Amino acid sequence: MAILQGILLLATFLVLVLYCMKGGNLLLGFLVTAVLWCVIRLVPIQTVVTAIFQDSVAAYGGTIAVIVFGAWFGRVLVDTGIAGYIIKKTVELAGDKPLVTTLLIKGTSKNV
Repeated sequence: MAILQGILLLATFLVLVLYCMKGGNLLLGFLVTAVLWCVIRLVPIQTVVTAIFQDSVAAYGGTIAVIVFGAWFGRVLVDTGIAGYIIKKTVELAGDKPLVTTLLIKGTSKNV
């Protein structure tokens, strides 16, 4: 029984990979794969609801906040011209030591 379950888990994973390679919706693919894996391994429904769907979504909230605020901050840097200024100065001054130049520009970007 365990060998059959292992083969089915591997097969569903390969189907998910092919689905993703063809441009399928990742969220839908992960959801279907998670449900199939729970059915294949005979996981109790209470465990599926709490441990897989409820707890994982609750833990993902902090990650979503970081993504949203990081994207917003990046957009502010682009819209205000700060990112372009830093890139321009780095390219102008880089020479052989771009890392040192990038660290030094931090102190000169107060004029923006």
